[in-house]
Amino acid sequence: MTSDLFGLDELFFIEPSYDRLIDQRFTDELVALGAMEGRVLLDEEERPLAMAVKQDSWYGINMIHREPTDGLIAMIEDMELGVFQTRRRDYVGAVREYYSVLIAHNVAPAGEDLSMDRLSKVKDLLKESFGKHKGKTCLDVGCGSGLGSLALHELGMNAVAYDMDLALISLGLQKGRLYYHEVMQIDATRADVYVEPEPFGMVLMAGKIAEFNSFLWKQIIEKALQLSRTTLVTVETEMEAHAIVPWCVGRKVEVFENERDPFYDRWVVIAK
Repeated sequence: MTSDLFGLDELFFIEPSYDRLIDQRFTDELVALGAMEGRVLLDEEERPLAMAVKQDSWYGINMIHREPTDGLIAMIEDMELGVFQTRRRDYVGAVREYYSVLIAHNVAPAGEDLSMDRLSKVKDLLKESFGKHKGKTCLDVGCGSGLGSLALHELGMNAVAYDMDLALISLGLQKGRLYYHEVMQIDATRADVYVEPEPFGMVLMAGKIAEFNSFLWKQIIEKALQLSRTTLVTVETEMEAHAIVPWCVGRKVEVFENERDPFYDRWVVIAK
């Protein structure tokens, strides 16, 4: 838990959701509290991860996706400050968990949408496409309620999952398909602001890619390509699959029909 890393029993972050961690206005709000006692958390390279100050309770901000402001630095110079340290990767997971708990507690889950038949087909497709990579991490782009993450977990892999649909994320968390420390509510078109590159990435059932929305899917898939060395995308039709190919600049691309699934993941694009 994030509070434990500060040596505290309880800590409340000012940012209301994970996707707002890039917003500097919350740094300004913390500075405006005018607190005289604080704690700063550093990573293994002594870069700031987060800051907490004491008022009636302990309130904090995150700096994993934004830099400290001059106002915050000036405030720190004048206050009684405790310094704590942890690994950046561990802290990022703890922050994801903090906001995932809020989603699971406050957002009504969507209706159940898991097909065990599709799960087994996705697992087979991932084994065929990625090979055996136990312990490696794969991005689950547009994770929904976590079918892809569940498949990865059952194959011994880790996930970094993201979506904007809170009801689907809530369902995935409550069903155990999405792990609290792996999932984020963020805009997939801006994933590079929040996500570090990983060996693998996947976009399962990438919607209906048509002329009117191809610009949006292009942004989502290009970010997935930017953030993963081997990237898998599934779509319903051959036309959609071939529309994706020009977006895979500088990659070796394979397109094939996935006969396991007549609908959701019928056509597959793999870019390496």
